[in-house]
Amino acid sequence: MTFDRAWLAFGLLGQLIFGARFIVQWIASERRRESHIPLVFWYLSIIGGIITTAYAIHKRDAVFIIGQGAGLVVYVRKPEVRAEEYEETLRKPAGAFVTLRTKSGDLRGCIGSIRAMEPLCRAVATSAVSAAFRDPRFFPVRREEMALLDLEISVMGPIEPVLDVAEIEVGRDGLIISRGRYAGLLLPQVATEYGWDRLTLLDQTCLKAGLPAGSWRSPEARIEKFAAEVFGE
Repeated sequence: MTFDRAWLAFGLLGQLIFGARFIVQWIASERRRESHIPLVFWYLSIIGGIITTAYAIHKRDAVFIIGQGAGLVVYVRKPEVRAEEYEETLRKPAGAFVTLRTKSGDLRGCIGSIRAMEPLCRAVATSAVSAAFRDPRFFPVRREEMALLDLEISVMGPIEPVLDVAEIEVGRDGLIISRGRYAGLLLPQVATEYGWDRLTLLDQTCLKAGLPAGSWRSPEARIEKFAAEVFGE
């Protein structure tokens, strides 16, 4: 193997490791039936980022060096929040989603956890960084974009099973619909923003889960609802 081919193989290895983090995230989210960033995601990001940055330096590609190098800094600086420094309400375990939107209302990132796995202050910090830099649907947010984005926080309430879809109230309830390995979630405010009625909300949650519209009618489908306290700036 020539020297150049060895570097090419090295760079491809970095890209494979970097891309594998999204597969890991998808598997972890499927298992938990919610958007989730596992710890291994960070390790794969750092290892893949180091390799691809080294390859970019070898190729002397300034654009690639800046892009990979900046991303690597972000991944190394995983947010650390000391819960004891916050008031009691923010220290209580709670699920939270952080949504980023442009001033025109376009979605720019949304990640969170609906279940109370860690203190609220830490859940919000982690979700904010993940929404900005790790939502696989979007490119990472750039520094110059920060002032042009609106941030919305949704603090999740308890999850309740839905026995009759008539009890779902549009604008108050968010939905989780799951069937087998498929699961999808929509926050309470989504239906209001798009002007959906109850049936449209149910169908759209199915589509979010990767299921056909109307799958919520299946006896095998599980429907759950939750409320959320939503605020932003």
